[in-house]
Amino acid sequence: MASFRERLVSASLESVIGIAIQAAFSGALITAIIRIISAVANIEGTASFWIAIALGLIAGLIVLLLLLAARRRRVIIPYKDFSYSFDLRRFSINYYDRKSPIHKRRYIVRSHVDGLDRLQDAFCWTGEKADLPICTVGDCEVRPCGKSGLFTVFEAVFPRKIGKGQVKDIELTWNLDNSRLDAQPFLSMTVTQPTNKVEFEANLPDGSYRGPAFLTSCPHIQVLLSDDTEEVAFNDGHAVGVLNHPRLYSHNELRWRWA
Repeated sequence: MASFRERLVSASLESVIGIAIQAAFSGALITAIIRIISAVANIEGTASFWIAIALGLIAGLIVLLLLLAARRRRVIIPYKDFSYSFDLRRFSINYYDRKSPIHKRRYIVRSHVDGLDRLQDAFCWTGEKADLPICTVGDCEVRPCGKSGLFTVFEAVFPRKIGKGQVKDIELTWNLDNSRLDAQPFLSMTVTQPTNKVEFEANLPDGSYRGPAFLTSCPHIQVLLSDDTEEVAFNDGHAVGVLNHPRLYSHNELRWRWA
């Protein structure tokens, strides 16, 4: 399995190769235009001057368009020295009691430094009420870290620090209030750390939903224009959507429709 660094280098190499091909093409095209301009320069009269100007403008426009295309193709990832990554992030919700759903998150976190003692995450519940989660698998203490917009930020603090390369496996559980049945039908997350795998799991009562669920990936939480959507079939009310190596800073969700 390729590491995050290897995948980043591969993406960068692909971008460089694409830009090199475009540069080679534009270079050959510009050379041809220059030769035409040189030939036109030997034409007597004012017509040759205007032909040369027109060809120069066309060459400049072509170069500009190629540069803009190359810029759109580049993979631009802000530099950050991540102290940990995730082998797995799993998000599940159990709606067998529509008014009291249960939400779980599993984290398999891998330390990139010596002395890692916590991870940070956030949640936003669209129903009535959601307290801080409790740690139901592994050892950790959940501490509030305030609000960020609509999101409640928290830390899961480990009782013992873990060393570089070591893995910590924990699960957090929320007991949610959906008394008015107005919670929105989705699970979502934003990739803020290098992540190998994301899983979304929805467990719904029979007859409570319509059609398949939809697994969607967007470039960023502030750019919710989907460029990757696939259907996820329900099996007796159970649907699982899986994302392998999701893009850093992408926003991803599993959404369904109530009947």
